[in-house]
Amino acid sequence: MAFVIDASATLPWRFEDEATPWTEALLERIERGEHVLVPAHWPLEVLNALTMAQRRNRLSGDHVREFVDDLAALPIHVEPARPPSEWQLVLNLAEKYRLTLYDAAYLGCDTAKSASTRYA
Repeated sequence: MAFVIDASATLPWRFEDEATPWTEALLERIERGEHVLVPAHWPLEVLNALTMAQRRNRLSGDHVREFVDDLAALPIHVEPARPPSEWQLVLNLAEKYRLTLYDAAYLGCDTAKSASTRYA
């Protein structure tokens, strides 16, 4: 069974002061090869947070690049951007659950392909 992670579950892998047993367990599951899905905007969301952390001197540029390489090595499936024919799905999820469109995209991740997706 696949599961979906969002940026808030990903970033603590680089920021030790934000890590929890739950976020560490997610990373261990991914490293063991469990199937992980993320929407098309996830890389930009993660990279933006890393860039902002670098600007605030929380991370060096080298640490950012190292983490990006580490993420790229994980078996995380980035879904392609949704075609216009599926935009209504994301809008409907956002309205139904009162979410931002970004969060609705996580919830809608792989909806058309699989009903066996869990969310983290």
